[in-house]
Amino acid sequence: MRYFFIFLVTIFSVSYAYQISTLSSDGAKMIGINNSDIEQQFAEKQEMITDADETQTTANSTLPEDDKIGLSISFNPCYFWPQDKAFRLAYGDGGFSPLFEINYDFYKGFGVWTEVGYFHDDETVSVTMINTYKAKTKITLVPISLGFSYYYSVCSYFDVFIKAAPNLIWAKEEETFQGRTTSQTKNVFGGTFGLGGRFNFAEGWFVKLFVNYLYNPVTIRFQLLNQTYSDKEYVGGIQAGAGLGYTF
Repeated sequence: MRYFFIFLVTIFSVSYAYQISTLSSDGAKMIGINNSDIEQQFAEKQEMITDADETQTTANSTLPEDDKIGLSISFNPCYFWPQDKAFRLAYGDGGFSPLFEINYDFYKGFGVWTEVGYFHDDETVSVTMINTYKAKTKITLVPISLGFSYYYSVCSYFDVFIKAAPNLIWAKEEETFQGRTTSQTKNVFGGTFGLGGRFNFAEGWFVKLFVNYLYNPVTIRFQLLNQTYSDKEYVGGIQAGAGLGYTF
């Protein structure tokens, strides 16, 4: 009986030891699996972070630089002062003139620009021959310019610029004297030269101050007492004003 009891105790001890060793092995396996999962998840997160950094770097590399290429349009009302004294005597001292401008920056401040303007004035002038008579005069000018510009950035919100271009002024003159109206149309070629400053006050929006000089000489021929005379006049002058525009 004693030997039987010892046998049962031995079997129970071996069985208990086997269960303990089995549980320890399974626990170690579970711990190993969990560690492996954690390491895999950590590696995946690191890879995601690396991909995000590479994507951000690529995006940053494709962002435009400060000297970006852009298209701008502006409406530039100004005062037009005719250069020629005879012109001023016949058609007045100038007046309001609206201008519409398009500028395209193609390389670090260098650009091409075009501008179209309009000027019209009616005047009543005194004509003295033997007696003094009144004459009504009208003048219409449409200047068109196409040339190059350069903008220099002084700071993030202010630029200075210069521009030059050949131009064409379509001019129509009309005179009514003693009930008789005569008119003539001319195409006068010349040049436009300008400078100014641009204030960038909001995203894409700007205001500008500018001065333009239009150099447009023209030779006028007329007949008097069966003699043909010629005179040189200037249909250009100075434009000074301010404009509002937007850059795309």
